Amino acid sequence: MIWVRSRYLVLFLISVCIVDCSLLPPLYGLDAEVDLVVLISIDGCRWDYLRRVDTPNIDLLISSGVYVLRCLSVYPSLTRVGHTAILTGCYPESHGITGNVYYDRIEGVEKKFETSDIKVETLLETTSRFGLKSISVCFPMSRGATMAVDKGRVPDFLINVIGDIPENVEERDVWVLNATLMLIESEEPDIILVHFKQVDSMGHEFGPDSEEVYKAVRNVDGLIGKLIARLEAIGIADNTLIVLTADHGMASVSKPIPLRPMLHEKGFESYVVYDGRAAYIYLSEKDNPTDLLSFVRSVEGVESAIFGNYSLYHVPAPSDKTPDIFLTAKAGYFFTGKVTVRGQHGGVSLDDLRVPLIISGPTVPAGKAVWNASLVDVAPTICHILGIDPPAGCTGNVISNFTEPLPLEAKDKILEAEATIQEIGEKYNISLASNILDKAKSEMERGEYLDALKLASDSIEAAYLSMNASIAIEHAIDEIAKAKSEGRLIGIEDAEKLLSEAQDAYELGDYEKAYLLANNATIIAAKAEKRGFISPFTLAVVGLMVVVIIVVIGEKVKKGM
Repeated sequence: MIWVRSRYLVLFLISVCIVDCSLLPPLYGLDAEVDLVVLISIDGCRWDYLRRVDTPNIDLLISSGVYVLRCLSVYPSLTRVGHTAILTGCYPESHGITGNVYYDRIEGVEKKFETSDIKVETLLETTSRFGLKSISVCFPMSRGATMAVDKGRVPDFLINVIGDIPENVEERDVWVLNATLMLIESEEPDIILVHFKQVDSMGHEFGPDSEEVYKAVRNVDGLIGKLIARLEAIGIADNTLIVLTADHGMASVSKPIPLRPMLHEKGFESYVVYDGRAAYIYLSEKDNPTDLLSFVRSVEGVESAIFGNYSLYHVPAPSDKTPDIFLTAKAGYFFTGKVTVRGQHGGVSLDDLRVPLIISGPTVPAGKAVWNASLVDVAPTICHILGIDPPAGCTGNVISNFTEPLPLEAKDKILEAEATIQEIGEKYNISLASNILDKAKSEMERGEYLDALKLASDSIEAAYLSMNASIAIEHAIDEIAKAKSEGRLIGIEDAEKLLSEAQDAYELGDYEKAYLLANNATIIAAKAEKRGFISPFTLAVVGLMVVVIIVVIGEKVKKGM
């Protein structure tokens, strides 16, 4: 078997290998018949959401097919860019969509990228060339569909039954599912594209670690379950290929980078486009690029400024719509004038880029995994399974090299543990976590993959427990110091004793005990009182006793009289 795979560095740098997909030998069971392809995009679904949330229906697709452990989106990791990569098998340097928006240098205004800006053939145009019928249901950048259903383009027969597309994202996703089910039965397409939006919306509003996001993931999983059930009910499930992925991930943000006014204050006249955790600078002829770059790279929160080394990030050189400088933000930062969201994307971190990719269907080996892939591999893989050429200009690869999942899962968890320990170890004690990780690596070398997976997970937990316990101890120290400075000494001895016990437990590696003791020390210190101070409760009790005594004495006096 001859095949070529892309290799990924920790963040984003990708070495691209271009192959002629039509020359590849069969990688799937191509003797099986595929009557329908369902391509599902869960917008903004970061890869680890499916680990954190119970998703029985998506899990069914994983167990019956192939999943990619490390699938990356493209930079900038944004909706229009990612979906165009899915549909063309190309990076932005080829397909031409470099953001959600761009700056029109002539008109001096920001505009959205449209499907007409795509510079290469799309999957839907390819399938049309081969006589296949395609439908897009609210799928971004889906140029070339036989039928495109979206805002302002809903057929009457759908409106008559399920109404128009709702504004509420949860209701909108239910509508998308119902439209998809109706269109599969009434139009009998060969390929249908489906886009769910609520996970992305909740990620922006509440942040990627929120219960609102997890609820949205569960909602979408339920919709996928209904789709699978309907395919089974109408008898086409066995001949349906389902490909599930996302256009980008989601990162937590809290710190704005108001670069536009900052440039103007420094006297620069170049224009800045904010696009989440990416930003683009369209240079003014009046600005010195070297001076501007020097300033931008000094701004807090800016991770990198891409100028000249465009191919390293697979973005095109400057043009009428493409910026002169691409910017990426550090963790926690995003480009904006004010903070209005808790989650964003567009950057080059794994939180921005890493997404799920699952392929399940009649031609796909069940229960297998692939180590890495990119969104640009989706279109050529679908075309390969359908037995047709990939889109013209496609640079992605047919996903292959299927193997057993457990060794890859153990390898992935060890890499995750290494990254976690490296990050937490910059400020906190990670000696216990490192020791556990060393044991995980030893088990990995011995081929004991299940033990390696468990130990790597334990090392991550130990690292976070160490961090949380250390933070709790710091809070206890601060609270005790505050109480002392205010003269609130009653109870401080007990707080200091608990703090000392917490510090001892921390040194022994019992981080959970240290965390609990430190928290109790903080609570006691916060309630500490000044000596001689009568609390409101005590004062009330004394007052009540005085009243009772007065009443009793009064009664006795009356009786004596």
